[in-house]
This record gives sequence, C-alpha cells and structure tokens, in this order.
Amino acid sequence: MVIDSVVNDASLNLTENTLVTGSGIVFADVINVYNGVVIQNDGLIATDKINIPENSVVYIENSGQINAEFSFGNNSHVVQLVKSGDDLTRLGVTGNFDVQIDSATGIQIGRLASVADGAGNLIIKDSELLIGGENGYMLPDLSGTSVYVIGDVIVRAESVSDLINGPIFSGINGDGDVYVYANDISSLYAIQSFVENDKLYAKLVRETDYVKVLGHNRTGAFLNSLRERGNDKKLFDMLDAATTMNELQSVMARSVRLNPSRMMRPVRVLNDFELINYSMDINDVVFRPSVIFTDDFLSYGININTNVRIGKNSLIGLSFSGSEIKYSDDINDFKSYVYGGNVHMHHFHDSLFFRVLGGVKIAMFDSGPVLHDDEVTENPRGFLGYGITDIGIKFLLSDSVGISPFVRAGAEYTTMLDTYDIEPIASVGADVAFIVSGATIDYNYAVRFISEFNGAFGMTLRMNAQSIADNAGITVDTGLVYSPDFGYGLNVRLGGGFSF
Repeated sequence: MVIDSVVNDASLNLTENTLVTGSGIVFADVINVYNGVVIQNDGLIATDKINIPENSVVYIENSGQINAEFSFGNNSHVVQLVKSGDDLTRLGVTGNFDVQIDSATGIQIGRLASVADGAGNLIIKDSELLIGGENGYMLPDLSGTSVYVIGDVIVRAESVSDLINGPIFSGINGDGDVYVYANDISSLYAIQSFVENDKLYAKLVRETDYVKVLGHNRTGAFLNSLRERGNDKKLFDMLDAATTMNELQSVMARSVRLNPSRMMRPVRVLNDFELINYSMDINDVVFRPSVIFTDDFLSYGININTNVRIGKNSLIGLSFSGSEIKYSDDINDFKSYVYGGNVHMHHFHDSLFFRVLGGVKIAMFDSGPVLHDDEVTENPRGFLGYGITDIGIKFLLSDSVGISPFVRAGAEYTTMLDTYDIEPIASVGADVAFIVSGATIDYNYAVRFISEFNGAFGMTLRMNAQSIADNAGITVDTGLVYSPDFGYGLNVRLGGGFSF
C-alpha cells in the first residue's frame, strides 16, 4: 500500500507492506500493524499508539517522522531497518527492538550509537560505517546490545588514530568479515582487525603485499613473485623494515633486481684496476693470476699479455683476461663472469712518451630474474668498452732511477639491456721506477700514483725479477683503488713471463 496524501482515521490496520511517501501524512488514534509488515516512512505518522500483536515482528524503515508510542504483545518486537544515513532516526521505542543495517553506505557511527541505544541486537550486514570527526568515534559499549556482523562490513576512519585507541565495537558476534580503512594511511601500512574478549579492535601493520604498496604496478607484482621464490631474504628484510616511502625507494634504488645496470659497478671496478695497473711488461708473454678484494665483492681471474717490439721506440701488445666476481652486500647477491681483451701501444721519443689502450669486457651475470622497463629478464649480460691515452715525460734521476709524470684522458662506456652510460676519464699520475742490477737477475721496482678528477684515486706497487740468462721473469704487484661510488678495493697479482 502507498500513502501519498493525508489519511485521517480513528483506527488504521496495516496488513501489508506500506510506503508513506514524502507527501504522505497519517493521522490515527491507533495503528495496528501485523506480523511481517514492512513500513517505509518518508513522510509523517502521528498516532497515539502503534499496536504490534503477540508473536509478531514488524519492520520499519524511517527517514521521515513518527510520533507514536509502541505497544507490544507477548514475544513481539520491531526491527528498524537502516539502508542509508537518512534512516538513522530514533523511533522512540524503549525496548523490544533491533536495529538492522543492510547494504548501507556512509553510516556515521555516532548517529548509529544514538539509534541503537537500548536495542537488543544491532545487525550490520554488507555495509560501510564511518568513524572519526563529525562521524563520531568508537561505538560505545551498548549495555545489553549484541552486535552481529554478517557478510562484508567496511569501517572507514578519517584517521588511523581514530581506530587504534580502543575497541570499535563491543559484544561482537557473527561470522562476517570486517575490513578497516583510514583515509590518511600510507600504502606502506594496512589496518588489521581482530576480536578479543568479544570486542573488535584494529591495529596498524606493515603491508608486505607490494602490489598494494606500489599501486598495482609491474614492480609490485615482480617483488611479490621474488618473495614467493624465497631467494631474496636480505632484500625483503630491508624492504619490509622501511617505515616511509622514501626509505622504501632508497632500498629499491640499490637493488640489482630492480636496477640491473648496478651489476656493472663491480665490472667497472675490475676495469679501474686494469687501467691503474696498465704498463708494458718487460717480458714478451706474461701469465698473471689476480685477486681483487672490496667490502662487497671478491674477484679472481687470469690475464695473458703479449708484447711485440716495433723498432727501437715502440711496443704493441694484446691482452686477454677472464674473471669471476662474487658480489654480496646487505641486499644483493649475484655472480658474474667477465671476459675481455685490449690492444695497447707504448711509444718513446727521447724523454717524451705516450701510451694508448683500448679494450672491451663482456659480463655474463648469474643473478636470476631482474626487472627493467616492466620486462623480466633472467641472467642478463653487460658490455664495457674503454679507451685511454697517456702523455708524459720521463726524468732520469740516475742511471737506475726515473720518475715519469703523465696526464690521462679517455672514456668508459657501459651498457646493459637498453641502458647505457658514458663516463669520461681525466686524471694525472706519476710512475717512479728504479732498477737494481745483479750478476744473474735484474730487479725492477715501480710505484704508480694516479688521481682522477671525479675524486677517485689509486696506487700500485710492482716488483719484477728478471733472469739475465734466459729472459724469464716473475712479477708481483699490489694495487689500491678508491672510488667515491664503491669505496676501497685491493688487487694482488702474481705473474710469470718469458721473452723470445
């Protein structure tokens, strides 16, 4: 039945569902409402008494105005239906009533507390409740009222602080799920709800689903897949410990999983040692094992160098090398196998000299999956190319001691996947060498200092013992390199060679 005008009766019997529209007005001395009837009132109902017979349940959804006293028969009660915030009105019932919120959004918990005060049951089904500010705060402990949660219930707060200072509901029952959100929460965190002693609480926990943290992008999905593999505990310990997005982004920026070009950094250090140690060997062929130590990686390999003299003042040579790098820092672990070679030349003209070196290195990484431009690649490869020129002058302090200052210019090019970097090389240095001649063996000692304009510097010490009889010799050299990007590294090489 629909009432959309004025009805004025001494007695009105409602035996079917009734809608009182916004323009409907009901005046009656008594209104009798029978079992199962639903009254939706958007207008005005004014009566001395609303009678509900025994063993009856009457449903009322009221966004209008009801001026009435309720009379209940034995075992009868009213269920107030709330389907929107407009329905949060008090019926004036002092007992025998429940409140049921069904599929409603934007329900202010403060107004709900007022409406549900005195209710036997508060039933919340598939609805959204608002907490904080003008919405009110925690639902007070409604004495004698049981709270039932059915389906999916969302509690949305203005601020995290509105949720974590006490119970949200007391006397909670039901098998529904409660999802708690706050408008000011960072994506780094989630709010977890739990029930303790029949009270619903919320607590702030660190979100570890990186699809949620990073906004459902490819990086988040990639990180989640890495976690499932279980091979990056150090990385996830650091990621999960980040308390701000800036901290998280700092960890991500250092991860080779997300920035695979960073795996070329130890390869560049390997090349730095090659450049600082570069000089023409005394022997025509030299085999030289080497080890490099830094805080973060260990490298060991072998170098084979050949030289050919051209005339009296020039040498030209080829060099081939292979190394393995084992890298481990606080978040990264990987290996790489580096192979390369170079061509070099050394020319004298009186006391002037110049040296030219050019070469390449190919790095094959054993890293597992890495992410670049939203594409996952397994065990990528990198390339490094370089070229330098030294120009200097040699001063003989005696027949056995000389000092050779020089300037160096060049460039280093690295690429991995589709990223590349060109690093200019500009430095100054000096070689100090002296010879101790014996009856059967000549001893050659040399020290090199070099300083680059980017703040890097290095030093190498070399000792060569050369047999006069058969032109065979051994060389031991130790190098130290400092890079602002990588710190300190130490290189130890032991070589043996011969001349034809």
